[in-house]
Amino acid sequence: TCALPICNDPAVQVTSGSTARYYAPRWSRDDKRIAFSDNRGRLYVIEMATKRRVTIANDPADLSQDYRWSPDGQFLGFSLNDSNGFSGVYIWSVADGKSRRITPQFFNAQSPAWAPNGELLYFLSQREYQPLLSTIEFDFATDRQTGIFAVTLRKDVQNPFGIRDDEPGDDNDKTSGKARSKGKSGENSKAPMNIEFDGIEQRAIRVPLEADNLTNLEVGDENLLYQRSGPFYYGRDSSVKSSVMAYSIKDREAKPVAEDVTEWSATADGKHVLARLSSKEIKYFEVGKSEDAKEVSLAGLVTTCIPAAEWREIFAESWRRYRDYFYVENMHGYDWKKLREKYQPLLDFVGSRADRSEE
Repeated sequence: TCALPICNDPAVQVTSGSTARYYAPRWSRDDKRIAFSDNRGRLYVIEMATKRRVTIANDPADLSQDYRWSPDGQFLGFSLNDSNGFSGVYIWSVADGKSRRITPQFFNAQSPAWAPNGELLYFLSQREYQPLLSTIEFDFATDRQTGIFAVTLRKDVQNPFGIRDDEPGDDNDKTSGKARSKGKSGENSKAPMNIEFDGIEQRAIRVPLEADNLTNLEVGDENLLYQRSGPFYYGRDSSVKSSVMAYSIKDREAKPVAEDVTEWSATADGKHVLARLSSKEIKYFEVGKSEDAKEVSLAGLVTTCIPAAEWREIFAESWRRYRDYFYVENMHGYDWKKLREKYQPLLDFVGSRADRSEE
């Protein structure tokens, strides 16, 4: 493989012979494998040396694309909808090819995120049930149910959010007895990990943070990053704007990074966030210094559009979307390939975007 910042090696095709749509490819940290999913709810791993592909999960409902590799590249955390209607977090092991559930059966859990030192796996879970009471009728609605949790991956890893030692003379970061880890602390390493699955579900820890509408959990060296949103309304926007929040593991305090956000992505170390705001601006934030956010200008971006080629691509994409997502596989008895062959020649006579829509 090419180790240079700019690699000129030719691209290598690693999948073939499938009509499924593939999504969200993610490299393992050791660069030996790629995890990806498809539109039929299947999760795959490809071993790059042999091009061998294995299916590690098949979601009966709708597979989430929240799968993440462990720091050493030997485990994949992902969420999966079970037949009982609840989602759970699983860990797949390269060594034995098995997936193991690590969260309870009757609580929804998703968005697994590994601690950089390989000692904990964080996740989001809906476990807060204090419903709203309607002002019109005696009925309930649940909201702000999601909290941040973690499981310790070995039995000797202690709760990082344990009781603090407030004895005079001790600094604010000290914690008592069982609140410290006996393993490598704060070290972001690719060293082989050891996960003790026996009793792992009982080693769950709740991060001391009030439950809310939380999504998109990321774990950095110093902070837990997540999105906090308002309740959903039919026909109007929530009064609470979506924000990217940073929870300091050391200070146990959450502060906003970016507000009124529609999309965002964090750097691997969790120290910077790139976010698109509802104002259409794109800004680059440093966690802890949100006031110094830098706007990303797109003024210099240009593209070349060839309308005739674009119309052909629109036709092909529309045909494939029906093929891949139509609610019954038999397409109501139509020969879908023959229909493409029938209408595709009409593209030669298309002179405008409106013509293409009427073909």
